[in-house]
Amino acid sequence: MTDKQRIEQLELRVIDLQREARELKTLIEELKYEKEVEKPAAPKPVSQQVKKPPLAPKEAKPIDWEKQIGQVWLPRIFIFVLLLGVIWAFKAASDYGLLNNFVKIGIGFFAAILLVWLGNKQIKESRIALGQVLLGGSVVLLLIVTFSMHVIYAMVPVLVALLINIAWIGLGIYFSHRHESEPLAIVTAVGGYLIPFLLESTNPNILGFIAFETIFYISLLLFAIKKRYIILYHVAFGLLHVTLLAGSLLIRPSDIEVFSIAILIQHIILLVTFSMDRMNRIEQQMGTLFTSFILTVLWIEVSLNDFQYEFTLLGLFVVYSLLSLYFWKKSGPRLSLTLPVSTLSFLFFLASRFNLEDLVGIFLIQAVLAIYVGIKATSKVQQLLGAFIFIIAALMTIGDRFYYIFSIEYLNWLILLGTFIGLRLLLFKTVFVKEQKQFTQIMDILFTLLLLVFTSLTVSVITENLWLSLNIQYMTVSIVWALYAISCIVLGAKRNNKVLRIFGIGLLFVTLGKLLLIDLAYVSIFIRAILFIILGLCGLAVSRIFYKDHREES
Repeated sequence: MTDKQRIEQLELRVIDLQREARELKTLIEELKYEKEVEKPAAPKPVSQQVKKPPLAPKEAKPIDWEKQIGQVWLPRIFIFVLLLGVIWAFKAASDYGLLNNFVKIGIGFFAAILLVWLGNKQIKESRIALGQVLLGGSVVLLLIVTFSMHVIYAMVPVLVALLINIAWIGLGIYFSHRHESEPLAIVTAVGGYLIPFLLESTNPNILGFIAFETIFYISLLLFAIKKRYIILYHVAFGLLHVTLLAGSLLIRPSDIEVFSIAILIQHIILLVTFSMDRMNRIEQQMGTLFTSFILTVLWIEVSLNDFQYEFTLLGLFVVYSLLSLYFWKKSGPRLSLTLPVSTLSFLFFLASRFNLEDLVGIFLIQAVLAIYVGIKATSKVQQLLGAFIFIIAALMTIGDRFYYIFSIEYLNWLILLGTFIGLRLLLFKTVFVKEQKQFTQIMDILFTLLLLVFTSLTVSVITENLWLSLNIQYMTVSIVWALYAISCIVLGAKRNNKVLRIFGIGLLFVTLGKLLLIDLAYVSIFIRAILFIILGLCGLAVSRIFYKDHREES
């Protein structure tokens, strides 16, 4: 290749490089432009920023107590005063024979219609609280007149009176629904529950009373759930128990079984609505349902025989267990209620079916299982319930000393130690115990004490049953304590458990104190010599163990 050709190639190469340089320059400029477009505007200096004045907190309006009492509570209270006067007027007119029965009933219905008219009028004139109370009073008056027709004047049979009163209940619910008024429904509820006690009767119809109160409660409960009236929900629940309790005190004891049926119906309806969750108030429903369960158990225990009581508890246990399995799959909050109630149902059944001293061991096993299920279901209520049952059963076991090896009390002690170990292993896997090492140490100390008490009692029972002398009995217990202390120290040294080592040392000194304060006064000098020699050797051996551990650590 000649020099001329080389020069031409170099010129072409330079031209290519110039072209590539221009393309790179253009690309760089485009990238800079896009970056500047996407870059947010610089914030203004603090001095140029416009600061919005802080919003002034809204002042709470003071409560106008005069308006609150005069417009709201005054009509609610005195509507019952008016209705009480009407009831006494009916009774007085009946006693003195001033008017015939049909006229008195007609006047009652006319007064109720008048209250409806006045109530609607007050609502139209913006006197809403007064109007709602008048409407509620009209429903209560209709219920009073109908009860008077049946109870005082015997004008209609119980079935007819019940159907008419159901219609009046529907009217009260309609008024509450139409005017979106929970207080109106509460006024109707209070009046409806109190009516049977405001009307005197020498021969009360218990079945009619129970049927009315139950239907009345169901209507109020379903309405409260539909409208999400939580106050009405609680009022209807509480007043039914109060009403039935008051009614049960006025009847013959043989008629009390009917009351438990009404309570069971209430609990079943509460359970169904709780499972359906129509109120979106799970926490409040849980409290009401649990209270209902406890009250239901008390009712059936008082009013039913043993077989019926146990059969009902088993039924509740089965129902709540099945619901627990169902809610377990859904992982809902309802599981934290159904599990404890299922546990309590079975616990009450066992307590009723068997002797209490035979059940302590079963209670211990049930408590550990309850805690296990509570951990798996992440239910703190279930865990606390299991812990409570375990503590009570453990205290019962400790307080019931055994005097024979082959006895139910001795078996309960064995179950207590076994379940304690199982509980310790179970809780060791939980996050709480892993984070709280002190809790683990406390459990270890408790188990060590329990095992010491159990061992001491076992040795005492064996020596007593073998008819050994008092010297041998005291010596055996002291030797067992010394060996137990050495075992604790050795185990604590191997596991590097300082608490266990200190416990063992403390038990050695307690054993020495027992020898000096108790054994010296009862044992012979020969036994005394043996005990002090053994305890001295134990102390020296323990010292050797600590010396060896200290040398290894150094």
